Amino acid sequence: MAYNHDKGMCYIVEEKNICFIPIPKNSSTTFRNNCPWEYKTDNFISNPAVLESNTVICIIREPIERFVSGYLEVLIRSHDSPKTLEKDFFYIKSEPQRFLEFIKEISQEFYDAHIEPQTYYITDNAGQIVKLDHIWLQTNTNKHFSALFEKQITGKSNSKNPSIKKGYIEFINKNNTIKKIIQNMYNKDIEFYNRILEENNNDNQ
Repeated sequence: MAYNHDKGMCYIVEEKNICFIPIPKNSSTTFRNNCPWEYKTDNFISNPAVLESNTVICIIREPIERFVSGYLEVLIRSHDSPKTLEKDFFYIKSEPQRFLEFIKEISQEFYDAHIEPQTYYITDNAGQIVKLDHIWLQTNTNKHFSALFEKQITGKSNSKNPSIKKGYIEFINKNNTIKKIIQNMYNKDIEFYNRILEENNNDNQ
């Protein structure tokens, strides 16, 4: 379990009756940087009423892409994620050796929020998906935020170099053993994402 992002954390915009559930690496920074209204932090585990009294929004992301982006985030955030400094992979300088050691580490423990499964952050303590009124795909984040905030949102906050991410994704896709390990770690995320993706595609037909 990650130590640097509480399960149940949510942002409440009281004047708009919005409850936004931030999932690390899923445009949470974009929300914080662009939200035109004051919001407060709450927790739907300790205060489940916030789910019933607000419109609940979350953003989900293709799980393998998020895993790669989380890896790149972990590498640059040792200053505020000191547990990374306890891990062997952090001190390996060459790739893919460092990436492989990271996968080995994460298969034992989701120690950092940026690689904790997405579904962890939208479930209750019994592991059940909570009430979600809008589940947005990250690929459409700017469109949805533009409509929600009533202003044009462009670009991405805290995004990683697409070509670097593409290289890691290609490495995974070319190595069936590695790919299966990652798929097993994120099987719930993959099933959930595929279901939401299919629902979106059906709605757009």
